[in-house]
Amino acid sequence: MRVRVPKDLKAKLNAVAEERGEDTADVVRRFCEEGLNRHYAENNMDFIKVEIREALRDVLKPSVERLAKIGAKGSVSAGTAMYMLVESLGRQNLDVKDIYSRARIKSVESLRSKGDIDE
Repeated sequence: MRVRVPKDLKAKLNAVAEERGEDTADVVRRFCEEGLNRHYAENNMDFIKVEIREALRDVLKPSVERLAKIGAKGSVSAGTAMYMLVESLGRQNLDVKDIYSRARIKSVESLRSKGDIDE
């Protein structure tokens, strides 16, 4: 295959070849290959993104499911403890709504704090 290029481009290619100590033909081949690789990479970027997303989803799915199960178990345990406490406080004729409201406020404050439990 023969390719005609403008004189200024030929001079630049020759300069690169001389700088690298290579034949001009080798430099042209490498530049063509790099350009084609870049072209195909740009045109296939959507496909690559989909493949990466699917691979990440496959890798992360077990961890996400495990964390969801842990969260669900924690919620069930917290709910069980709350209802047992409400039942116990009710049997002692205490103001359950007021106690629950104050406890909830303290719990939210505790979750928002960045420090120790004592804060």
